[in-house]
Amino acid sequence: MRPGSRTGGIVLTATVAAALALATMRGVLRAGAGAPSADRVLGQIDFIKNAVNFVDAIGMDAPAGVAIDQSAGHVLVADTQNNRVMGWKSAQAFASGGAADLVIGQPDFYSSGCNQNAPAPDATRLFQPIGVALDELHNVYVGDAQNNRVLVFADPFEALLSSDQRGDFAAVAVFGQAGSFVTDAGGLSADSLNSPQGLAVDANGNLFVADVNNNRALIFFSPIPMTAVKRTPGNFGDATADVAVGQPDLVSGACNQGVSATLGTLCMAPFFGVGIAVDSVGNLYVADTKNDRALEYNGPFGFEQTNNVTADLVFSGNNLAQPSGVAADSNGNFYVSSEPHNQVYEYTEPVPLMTADLLNLMIGPGAQNPNAASLQFPMGRRSMRSTICTSPTRRTIGCWSSMRAARRPRK
Repeated sequence: MRPGSRTGGIVLTATVAAALALATMRGVLRAGAGAPSADRVLGQIDFIKNAVNFVDAIGMDAPAGVAIDQSAGHVLVADTQNNRVMGWKSAQAFASGGAADLVIGQPDFYSSGCNQNAPAPDATRLFQPIGVALDELHNVYVGDAQNNRVLVFADPFEALLSSDQRGDFAAVAVFGQAGSFVTDAGGLSADSLNSPQGLAVDANGNLFVADVNNNRALIFFSPIPMTAVKRTPGNFGDATADVAVGQPDLVSGACNQGVSATLGTLCMAPFFGVGIAVDSVGNLYVADTKNDRALEYNGPFGFEQTNNVTADLVFSGNNLAQPSGVAADSNGNFYVSSEPHNQVYEYTEPVPLMTADLLNLMIGPGAQNPNAASLQFPMGRRSMRSTICTSPTRRTIGCWSSMRAARRPRK
């Protein structure tokens, strides 16, 4: 039965609408004579779905992270409360409001249960994914936050092209669970994660993870293709973290290391939607949410390179509060969302700690929210020449262009 119209979350076909009108005049609309079950369902695609929004290839519930495959033009969005990642073959189709072409984490576009309503995860299931990223081989990385892991899916668009597979994709690698796809425990070690959220992958294939409840960002040196699950930190091709940013080692996780904030500490927990980003020359950006700032660490990072875990630039001031999503565009401008203010800030001239930054642009909140100029609780974003911002409570996506001048080159 194909949906006809949608009113107040109730989906009606012409036949059912006529039946309801008739029932209003004659009394209660009943199932078929002698039938022990209902004959029709209103508000869902079938009798076993119960999501708060109409779950299909367009609807979303609290979308968070966004990733753009610049070479292929694909777009992926972490549809967090629907426990899935949606994929569009083209940015143009996405921007025009078209239906997604594939879904990761669910068997089809009409399912949304956490871990597909199963008691435990596996290689195909997700539980509130937040971060999403892509590498140059088109592999998709997903921060599966409530399962305390990061999953890697081999190019799903290739499967779509070759076999018309649109859902039920199986991950090929897992971080945070010692190689197991069926466990979800959080932990604090080089092989554990606790609410991984924002993700980024640089041009060398290094993976960056905002390990939020451990108040740290982790760096994995070129882990894909993965040749081993666990190794000593400092190697590549494995799921063992190599560098911890914000902590003195890989087994510490206290907010600000148990003291006051410094250029070497982070404080993120508890928060939902913390982002991380890498720019075109390998510099790292982290939303230091509870310290009301964002930090930049000069890169590049990677195997056998000296890695900097003390921040080089600080983005603060201008009433920036609880920053979450972060991004850098191709001109080097930096973007960070301030969720309590329902705004996205753009900085072009960051300055040292505890001083006011030169703010270049504010986006949102706008008046008469929601409208085309407003944001509410902005989270993830992905910048190239343009920026895409997700606003989860609106369940819509807004786009705008950034044509601002390039930031001064770093010394």
